[in-house]
Amino acid sequence: MWNTSYGDGCFPITLNDKVLDKLGVDAGCLSIVPMNLINIWGKEAAAKDLGYVYDGPGLAGFLAVEEGDMRWNNWDILTGDVDVDDEDDEGYWSSQDEEMYG
Repeated sequence: MWNTSYGDGCFPITLNDKVLDKLGVDAGCLSIVPMNLINIWGKEAAAKDLGYVYDGPGLAGFLAVEEGDMRWNNWDILTGDVDVDDEDDEGYWSSQDEEMYG
């Protein structure tokens, strides 16, 4: 678990510089939780609704967090100066609201 650079926002998770998903932050922090622990808790559905779930092979390697930016092998969650809410991304979130509440 680590703090984002500037608190709440919406930040992209990328693999090899390709955006896979956007993570909404409402507590100023992000975390990585092993799927086997999520399975023990019986929270698979919640994990898929609330975050990004990686279903590939296990990952090992160097994980670094500096000034709110997380880098793990070819994965990145950069919170330093990237908040996709600040970018012109209204179309994405409007469609999410329609799906959730419409």
